[in-house]
Amino acid sequence: MSKRVAGLLQEDIEYLNQISADDIHEAQEKIIEILRDMEANGDIIAVPNGTYTDGESENKIEVDDDELDLS
Repeated sequence: MSKRVAGLLQEDIEYLNQISADDIHEAQEKIIEILRDMEANGDIIAVPNGTYTDGESENKIEVDDDELDLS
């Protein structure tokens, strides 16, 4: 591994060690809550393993920025 890559990896490790498991869990729960709300509102369709197709070449989800306020 080059010194540059090793340095970048070390920076990543130091940064990730600053994030607590509780913070990670809280963020995951907030994401799940947002997704459940979006599904209940009909904004998205949740299916297992991405098996849903709509016949389009691309599936896009458009969300207003204010709907994703994670603060």
